[in-house]
Amino acid sequence: MAKPKEKQYEIRRKLLGAEAVDENGHSVQYFNEHLTRIEKLENGDTVTLLDHLNDSGNRPIIKVEHHAKSFALDEEIIEFGPAVVHRDSFGLYIKQDSNGKNLSQVNPEKAILYLDMNTVSHFNLHENDLISIVWRVSDPSFIRVRWRYAEAEVTIPEKKEKPDKNKETEKHKTKGRQKSLLHQLEKKEKQSSEKQNEDYASRIDFDLDKKRVTVVVGDKSLTSNLAKVIEAHNGVARIIEMKQASNVLRACKESNYVILIQSYIKHSISQILINSPHKSYSIAMATTAGQLAVEKALYRARYKLNVTDNDQIQYPFLVNN
Repeated sequence: MAKPKEKQYEIRRKLLGAEAVDENGHSVQYFNEHLTRIEKLENGDTVTLLDHLNDSGNRPIIKVEHHAKSFALDEEIIEFGPAVVHRDSFGLYIKQDSNGKNLSQVNPEKAILYLDMNTVSHFNLHENDLISIVWRVSDPSFIRVRWRYAEAEVTIPEKKEKPDKNKETEKHKTKGRQKSLLHQLEKKEKQSSEKQNEDYASRIDFDLDKKRVTVVVGDKSLTSNLAKVIEAHNGVARIIEMKQASNVLRACKESNYVILIQSYIKHSISQILINSPHKSYSIAMATTAGQLAVEKALYRARYKLNVTDNDQIQYPFLVNN
């Protein structure tokens, strides 16, 4: 029996899910949002598929190779979230993410988004859920709910309202439910770092040889412990807070290595730094602000490996760690 053939295709990220396209740009297979997230498919990635259909009518995925590639101008997608679902007399709505950023800061068409009943029913949405919404830069008024995050107990500050003179004022907390696993991991790593206020013990064997490392984040207060990781590898650390893409290249101009914290940085900023043809630095991206994730990214930048982490990279972990 002949061995099934395999073929590579490029990934194009959609508002919901992703599709594999052939060399002519024709869609070969669609992946729903759930599978897209499991496989961590992003725009420009390459997938190897078996060239035959399984019982579900799909080509099985053999391998995924992650590459950083910006969208075409008319296809660029903005993702906002996790966004907190609130309720008022008109229904369920969102206007901020879980860090307090307003939707109006990133979408010129919407300051508040009310969720239609079909979306509420499809995603089984409730007040205090955390969701991700998306839109194309070319059409910011057309917004879709992409994801509802998994359940977890998180306390989210409740919106303050004017006291009702006809009712007794009551104090209560709003319990949020659903924080993404990514944000749970970041919280645990941050708490662990704060508890152990000491120099970072290297887990991977490499030397930065006094080179300059710039860590680019959206909020410096969440990543103050990362300088210790760089210093542990004989590097010179600088952490910059960058919320606008206009001067990001200038800010990283004198760097030898640039590390991006994916969960705390705008997609447009990361794409400028990754795809700049004039960059003099080596770059890598850490998914979270955890110290080990950043240490891995430093190693990849140091040896000019993949921008993002994958299972094929063999890190030289120290035996005692």
